[in-house]
Amino acid sequence: MKKSIIVTLTICIAFFNSDALKAQDIIHRKNGKTIEAKVLEITADDVKYKMFTQPNGVTITIDVALVKKIVFENGMVQKFDEGSSYDN
Repeated sequence: MKKSIIVTLTICIAFFNSDALKAQDIIHRKNGKTIEAKVLEITADDVKYKMFTQPNGVTITIDVALVKKIVFENGMVQKFDEGSSYDN
């Protein structure tokens, strides 16, 4: 009985700490820093996003030239190579 409770608690803790519950986009900047965000729009020049912790906050714009890649919440990765542009 005691062992099953420990196993159940361990499974619950693992589930609540899993990456699946952290559903945000990750912007990887070329300087090595990352930003947890909700990406709203990607153009040839800019990436527009809101901070993940402030979904009702201001919209922030970053120059696409500063972005290395974006990992979206569904696992898709958009890479931004130098000299290439993003095409909607």
